[in-house]
Amino acid sequence: MADNELPEPARLKTSEAPERRCILTRESGPRGELVRLALGPEGQVAADLGERLPGRGAWISTDRALVEKAMARGQLKASLARALKLDSISLSPSLVEDIGTGLEKRLLDRLGLETRAGNLVWGHERISAALGQGRVVLLLHAADAGEDGSGKLEMKRRAACPDSGSITLPMGRAQLSVALGRGNVVS
Repeated sequence: MADNELPEPARLKTSEAPERRCILTRESGPRGELVRLALGPEGQVAADLGERLPGRGAWISTDRALVEKAMARGQLKASLARALKLDSISLSPSLVEDIGTGLEKRLLDRLGLETRAGNLVWGHERISAALGQGRVVLLLHAADAGEDGSGKLEMKRRAACPDSGSITLPMGRAQLSVALGRGNVVS
C-alpha cells in the first residue's frame, strides 16, 4: 500500500451487527429494529430513540399493537421492572404515543437530510425517469397519495427495479412537504 492510500473502512457484516432482545417477545433483533427505553433518576421510563441516554435500558419491539396490549395488561411495566432490576418504575400513560411521535419525527428529519444530500427524487415525472434508469432503491408514498398515481409508479417500479422496495408512509403530503422543504410532495 502506498503512503497516500488509506485502508478501506471495515464494514460490519449483518451477522456481526449488534443485536438486542425485546423484553416483551424475548426475540433478538438488530438495534435499529427495536426501541430503547431508558430509566430516569426518579424511576421514570422514557423512550431513548437516539440511544444516548445514560444508565440502564431495555429494548422493545416497534410493533405498536403489541406494546399497547402489553401496556394495558401491565406486562410492559412488569417486564421493565424485571429487566431494569427495580421494584418500582413509573410509566407515562402516553409512552406508546410518545414513541410513535418520536419515530415519525426521526423519519421526517432523516428524509430532510437525504433531500439536502441529493439522495431523494420527488415528482411523478422525475421518479418515472429515475425508475427508467434503474436508480430507485426505495419508493415512498404519502399516506394520502392517490391510488392512480401511486399505482402507476408501483407498476413501473416492479418492472424496472424489481429488487427495490416500496413503503406508504404514515404521514401525509403536508408533513412530507414541510420536512422536504418542497410544495405538495406525494411520492
